[in-house]
Amino acid sequence: MSVYNLEDDITITDLTRGISASTSPMAPLRKSKPNEVIDLLMDSSDDEEKKEEYPARKVSRPSRNCRRDRQTYGKEVGCVTEKEDNLEKDILKKDSEEQKSSSAFSDTKFEKLSADGRKIEAYLRARRSGVKKRSFDLNRIPKSEVIPTGRTIKRMNAWTGHWPALREFMQNTIDHLGLLDSRTGRRHEALHLDVEAAGCGGQLATFRFMCKEESVCTIEVFRDELIIEQLYTFPIAPRALDTGVPDMDKSTEASAGGFGDGFKTAAVALLALGKDFESLEWKFDAQGQHITWSFEGACRAAVGRFAKCSVLQVRIDRMEKSTGEESDVKENVMQQLIKVKGIGKSFIEKTVPRLIVFWDLDDSALIASRKTGGDFIAKASVQPPIAKGALGSNLKPESGVYVRGIWVRTSKITGTLMCFFGKRLEVTGRDRNEVEDDQLLSCVVYVFRHCSNMSYLQHLMKPLRGIAHDNVTITDSGNSSSSSRKADTRGTRCKSSSSWLLVSPRFLNRIFEEQKDFILYDVLNVPPGSIFVSSKTTKSADPFIKWASAFLKNRGAPIEPIETGANRYLFQEVNELELTEKCVEMLKADTKEKGGDSEMLSVAFKKLFAFMGLGRARVYFSPHISVAFVHDRNIYVPVAALTRELIVKVLNVCQCHLDRVDNESFSSLMQAIFETLSPGETNIDSIGKAVKRAKDVHKENTNFMVNPSTSTGTSKPNKSASKKKMSSPHVEDLTDDFAICDKGNDGRKKRLSSTSAAELQQQIERINRSIRDKGEKLKNRNGTDLPPIISEADFGCDDSGHDSCLRPSSSLQNIPVGFSLGGGALLCDQNAADAIKNGKWSTQIKARIASLRNVLGEATDIVRKGIPSLDSLLERIRPGYDSSNDTYEAFCDGTQIIVNLHAYMPKLRCASPSGSHPQTLVHDFVIMITHELAHFLEPRAGHGPVWRDTHMKMIIEIMVMMSANNSNHTNTSDSSRAYGTSSNKRPKRS
Repeated sequence: MSVYNLEDDITITDLTRGISASTSPMAPLRKSKPNEVIDLLMDSSDDEEKKEEYPARKVSRPSRNCRRDRQTYGKEVGCVTEKEDNLEKDILKKDSEEQKSSSAFSDTKFEKLSADGRKIEAYLRARRSGVKKRSFDLNRIPKSEVIPTGRTIKRMNAWTGHWPALREFMQNTIDHLGLLDSRTGRRHEALHLDVEAAGCGGQLATFRFMCKEESVCTIEVFRDELIIEQLYTFPIAPRALDTGVPDMDKSTEASAGGFGDGFKTAAVALLALGKDFESLEWKFDAQGQHITWSFEGACRAAVGRFAKCSVLQVRIDRMEKSTGEESDVKENVMQQLIKVKGIGKSFIEKTVPRLIVFWDLDDSALIASRKTGGDFIAKASVQPPIAKGALGSNLKPESGVYVRGIWVRTSKITGTLMCFFGKRLEVTGRDRNEVEDDQLLSCVVYVFRHCSNMSYLQHLMKPLRGIAHDNVTITDSGNSSSSSRKADTRGTRCKSSSSWLLVSPRFLNRIFEEQKDFILYDVLNVPPGSIFVSSKTTKSADPFIKWASAFLKNRGAPIEPIETGANRYLFQEVNELELTEKCVEMLKADTKEKGGDSEMLSVAFKKLFAFMGLGRARVYFSPHISVAFVHDRNIYVPVAALTRELIVKVLNVCQCHLDRVDNESFSSLMQAIFETLSPGETNIDSIGKAVKRAKDVHKENTNFMVNPSTSTGTSKPNKSASKKKMSSPHVEDLTDDFAICDKGNDGRKKRLSSTSAAELQQQIERINRSIRDKGEKLKNRNGTDLPPIISEADFGCDDSGHDSCLRPSSSLQNIPVGFSLGGGALLCDQNAADAIKNGKWSTQIKARIASLRNVLGEATDIVRKGIPSLDSLLERIRPGYDSSNDTYEAFCDGTQIIVNLHAYMPKLRCASPSGSHPQTLVHDFVIMITHELAHFLEPRAGHGPVWRDTHMKMIIEIMVMMSANNSNHTNTSDSSRAYGTSSNKRPKRS
């Protein structure tokens, strides 16, 4: 508080903070009596000569804090030094500091203000400070002038009805008077709302925002008229009518904006109503002056090619009040008089339910952030009626998305209030009626993560676990009660009638996908690392899956059953590979203590594996294993005696499920085992003899396959022929080949005729059979967990002439992405991964990538329809984005086909919102897909003639399908020509 010395032994405390009566609607404070709290809310009076002295006590000198306060509140009128929303915080903080240091004032005659009293005092001081900052000499305003705004009066699509205009007028009032608290996002704690319904003279209702006994803002509602009277409002300078004028109040994040362009657009919208509009006036009273703004339409005649129209102009009149009026009229008062047909009913039914400042919320039914800012989500229908039902029990807050206390758009979660304060969510769109989906999503996640009522959120989320957990109905107050509900097995799993939060799965599924761990572990209290299994897994007929489920359960692994109706994004069925990894993790922990039969068995099989070329493979024996299985080049076998039968079974498992097994070595070893080992138990020495015999057998088989004519003969070969035979010996190929073959110059079989359709199907069936023999289940869509179809040793040389198809590529990592990038996952290089995580990609780039993924899906469907037997191989196609390399379009690594969407970005200039894509681009993807699939079918052919023959046959089959489909439509030749043109060129893909 400011302290001024009048005499050596007398001080007077100025409780008005330097605000004179001429700039404050408050009357000078009366003389305080002993032991009486100062009443700050007396009737106003502008008579400067009637100032009274206030009792004060004697002090030696003003404190530094007091002098600092005098400097703060004594600044020049009209100078904005800080945000008004922070002023109240500063005042409360200073009051608290003064109370802590009040030991020197222990003999004060005033009682300490209560907590509510301090809030009221802080609020009123901030309002007075606002008046002082905005004040200027009103004599600078002409007594009468007309200011054109340059705005044409016409109807605007997004400004139909009364709500948009009333939103702008009420927004200015709410922000100017600080009716909303920036810390809580609710009506200011220093205010309370009084509502009177159905007064006399056709009055529908009266709203009063009371600060103690004073109405800071009064809204009188008539059928065709609305009067908004607000105190602490200095007359607005005419400069506010300039287009784009900067209002420094709009810079604060605590408000939606000051008196800027919005009220002018609102005036145009009302005048555009035509006969329904009667008048719009603003009236101000301050400094003994009465100022009126009249919003009018002025006609402009047609000129040249410009049509006749009406434009908005404002007529400003200023007059000095008479002496009698000054005593009756309050200072710094603004009135907004809006006369429009039906405006009163629209205000009550459309405006009041869409402004948080009118609400009284039930905190127990909110999902609210415990942080400051007032963010919350709630069900609209369970909130108390507005004004305690004075205007009817059906008048409740309207569901929607609210930004800084104002309704913006319909809610993304049906029937809910989604309210956010501060800078986390911004209004977008020219007409301020939209928000960014990604921003809204992050705001909802923020509320979930900082929820102050976590038990309520957990009850609302519990139906995500399925019908078995969906036995609670959330009551209006947020409590749970038992109820029986019929299972809903038709729709989306997360849609549940017992939880209002889960009625809009499309929006929430994005949260579940991006915040899966938080929802599972923090909200639903699922143990970390849980394995989700359904009855399909626990009752599986597969011996391994049945054993693995029982093994993990017996070992205490967190097994969570998947109930009917559980959310599919959160509770994903464990696949065979994940089961295997969990079992291996526990089995390896058990095998750390070696010894006995397990040690001896491991040594024996290590010798056998070394001969087969599996030196890095290991065999783990455990008494807990009931079914032998393979994982990551290792074999897991039940503990048993070392017998010939056990050795044969284990080696057969290696042959079927391990890559890089040399077939010749396997057959040689099996022959040696049956020759040297007798049935029953054996030992390590016998194993060594069997391996030695296997080496001899392998050598004999190699010599048998060499043509004797290359080493013996009666005629003397010429030198050139001898050199050629020495470098490339004549070898008889004893394997069967389904294609028509003949011997070439080097003695090997070469395909002479092109592949037929039947032979192509045989090739595809051979690959599919190989997959089935390895026991692969193509249910896992992650890509990186799929076992390879082609080992590295089977890749042929490039054999593509001078135009090599092998291009450099980056190391890619699997990154989960949201729906803006197509959902699921994307294989990215490091630069692209960082850009996704840091949100550096623009909306346009994301849309183009999502469109390219749609093109890839469309092309994949075309190939699948043309050659249905390729379905299992098409599941291995993965989208990728290698931002460091655009010279390759795709590559096959033997396990999957990775498509580099970065190389196709120049071909798609913009995303197609309708979902249609250029057919030439779709055809290009088809060529690329079949190019890579040909590598799966001919792994040893490189890019040579055999591979090209297979690729061309797939293109022909797809062309036949396309021609058949287009026979019932037009442009059949165009589709065939597009494929034919592309196939004539040798594609450069990988």
